[in-house]
Amino acid sequence: MNEALVFGSVGVLSIVGVALTCFGFELAKPLLRFAGLIAGAVVGAGVGVFLLPAAGFASISQQLPFAVVAVVFGAAFGSTQLPALGRVAATVVGFVVTAGATLVVLTGERVIGVGIATLSDSRLLSEPGVVLDSAATDPAVQTATFQHVSLIAVAVGLVGSALAFRYYTDIISVAVTGAGATILGIAIPLWIVVLQDGASAATGAATVSPPWVVLAFAAGLAIQLYRHFEALDPRSGDALVSSA
Repeated sequence: MNEALVFGSVGVLSIVGVALTCFGFELAKPLLRFAGLIAGAVVGAGVGVFLLPAAGFASISQQLPFAVVAVVFGAAFGSTQLPALGRVAATVVGFVVTAGATLVVLTGERVIGVGIATLSDSRLLSEPGVVLDSAATDPAVQTATFQHVSLIAVAVGLVGSALAFRYYTDIISVAVTGAGATILGIAIPLWIVVLQDGASAATGAATVSPPWVVLAFAAGLAIQLYRHFEALDPRSGDALVSSA
């Protein structure tokens, strides 16, 4: 492979990784809007390609104006609404994760087995009522202890969902930082191979190095915490303004 191409590819990979790792806090909202724009445009294009012909718009000249409108509308709608939908999804996930973790910690392996059996049951999609009734009547979930633990899990889940709703942007920032750290976990070993053995040795040598991922992730979080401490501090005026 051409050396210039190798250096250029690894360089671009490194720049993207550094940008995501060190600027996740700034990039979280723009990336969400961009993702919404792309998703909305794809849906709009799908409407133009599949639904318009089915609705009787046979010729390209008939389809094109409506398809363009569908793509533009979809992109605009997605860029504005995806962050809100993502916040709702994060809230639901926050409840499920925290409540489920509480159940696992307080009830042990037996309830985990019931959950796994329920999710792996082939009838879950075709006969969900039967499967859920079977899970609800399992002796492991019929005890008074489990009932009490369930109430605790719901309470913890509500707290988790509230935190996910409140700190949704920060959660996305951490996810962006993690994505950048993963990219750097690929790029840094590639640089080591290129500098030690030459550009040709980098071909097919791309692997994720967990130690470099952890190091880059920790460094990225530390850099962003240092740069945005006032904004991240819930007692600061900037945090109150940004949450408004």
